Amino acid sequence: KSVSDAAQTVVETIEKALKSVSDDLLMEKCKLIAAEKGEDTSDVDIAKDESLRQLKGVMRVGTFARGMLLKGQLNIDLVLMCTAKPTKDLLHEMYEQLPAKFAKNG
Repeated sequence: KSVSDAAQTVVETIEKALKSVSDDLLMEKCKLIAAEKGEDTSDVDIAKDESLRQLKGVMRVGTFARGMLLKGQLNIDLVLMCTAKPTKDLLHEMYEQLPAKFAKNG
């Protein structure tokens, strides 16, 4: 496996883990809102509540975004896009959830 393929695999694993964390955070928020409204929280549909999603996506930046990996390049930059400026609580929640997501997706 080439270095470029390995880097691609690592980035895809990170992207999948962050998507999973984003889905979990959205589900928690939807269940909280449903509970506040007195609705059943077991059948919450997150697809209709995409506007509540806090983590919007991950963007590759730099040379790797163009599909290039320069010789000797050891860093790959990713930008996490959020609905609002991330809080310490959001960052801590992500920090807590990511190791399990890496184990599951990796």
